[in-house]
Amino acid sequence: MLQQLVVVLAVLGAALYVTWALVPARLRFAALTRLDAALGPGTGLLRERIVAPLLRRAMPAGGCAGCGSGDAPAAAMPAPRRSIASPPVPPRSTGPRP
Repeated sequence: MLQQLVVVLAVLGAALYVTWALVPARLRFAALTRLDAALGPGTGLLRERIVAPLLRRAMPAGGCAGCGSGDAPAAAMPAPRRSIASPPVPPRSTGPRP
């Protein structure tokens, strides 16, 4: 009986973790915000130790296309690397030509 209870708890924990990891960040943030508002100010330990750290981690951080405007500049492409077999390019002279 105890073994079955441990297995059920382990499976439920794994299912909750996988569900939480696969849910989009916006929905996680919305769910945590609702939970935080529902708990109210009188629930210190649960709110302080569990909800607040999760809420900080789920908070939108912004970044490229984070605001949804779609006008974010494209990332700069690095310069192509020369292959080892290509001959070196001689430096250009900046002085007057003879």
